[in-house]
Amino acid sequence: MLSSSLEKYLVCIYKSLENRTELKVSDLARQMNQPLQKTIQALQRMHYQKQIIYSTYQPLRMTDQGKKMAQYLIARDLLMYSMTTMQDMSIVSHVHDEIIVECDMDVTVQHVCSLMENTPDWADGLLLRA
Repeated sequence: MLSSSLEKYLVCIYKSLENRTELKVSDLARQMNQPLQKTIQALQRMHYQKQIIYSTYQPLRMTDQGKKMAQYLIARDLLMYSMTTMQDMSIVSHVHDEIIVECDMDVTVQHVCSLMENTPDWADGLLLRA
């Protein structure tokens, strides 16, 4: 189980490795605005939990388990953001990445989809379709 701070590290690693081929520990510490020693401790814990492959003086790599966890965390955060944009509707339930809502008859499916396709600032560039 990852703590909330380790979740942030994992998502940052995932997003960084999507855009480039390698990521150094010092670059990650700079991106997370954390001291190098604290970043190394976090990486060691994630390596122990088999989320990443961390070795001294080597670029960071993610395991398949780590990639799946990062994708899950991003999807969870996007779902929660979507739910906050639907304040004028009654959310009955949600399943994975779907939201079940009760709303007025004059609300169209396209309007609901457009609300779900809105992304927070940190998710710019992610392609989402509702």
